[in-house]
Amino acid sequence: MNIDLGKRDWLKMSTPALRRPKFSKGSDKKNVVDQQFIILTLKNGMKLVVSSDSFHGIVMIGKTFRCVLCDVEIETAFKEHHKSLVEHKKLLNKFPYVTEFSENLIRQINKINCYCTICNVTMGSVSVMLHIRTDEHIHKLNRAILRADTYKPLDVNNNST
Repeated sequence: MNIDLGKRDWLKMSTPALRRPKFSKGSDKKNVVDQQFIILTLKNGMKLVVSSDSFHGIVMIGKTFRCVLCDVEIETAFKEHHKSLVEHKKLLNKFPYVTEFSENLIRQINKINCYCTICNVTMGSVSVMLHIRTDEHIHKLNRAILRADTYKPLDVNNNST
């Protein structure tokens, strides 16, 4: 079978159907900050690796940070300082992980709200069971488990292990 295509039709077929990506006039790249991670060992011996911000209940809202435990906004420059505050550390102990959710790392932060360390989100207490069954939570939990299998803590003395 011989198909006769004109030059114009042939050009249409050979040109890819993809367009050039559009770039915004501002920075294309998000500000990537070196994340600090924390290895958590659960009572059953399971290890999870989560970001320091997630462990401390610090979520990014727009361009600012908020500590869900202390219920305060934090400027970027003071985020690490906030984590070291005695009052903040007391709240970490006051709001321990709920035992019945084990590796899902759910904190009850008040009578009606919970905080998921794995996903770094808050939710109503009545929504926790729905949340831990979501694909997003399961994916992030699996990533935390995988990180624990592959993560090697920084050796400040530069000793080889």
